[in-house]
Amino acid sequence: MKTDIDKELLKKADKCPHNFICLTTGQKPRCAISEIVNDKVHFLECRPPFICNYQHSFGSSFICTCPVRKEIYKKQGT
Repeated sequence: MKTDIDKELLKKADKCPHNFICLTTGQKPRCAISEIVNDKVHFLECRPPFICNYQHSFGSSFICTCPVRKEIYKKQGT
């Protein structure tokens, strides 16, 4: 499923090292969201096996701060 993301939001994610592969048709976002707190903090199910500038450790968990990934979750629920 292709997700349309506003161009201004894409500009905010200028540190993406993967050229927005999560938006490519047929691709799923690489980092699975397990929980969201206050519609702002997106916890990952596990640490993805790749380097991402938007992935940060939070205690023994990891969070995603990517504005594009957050929008994908908001629109698709995945």
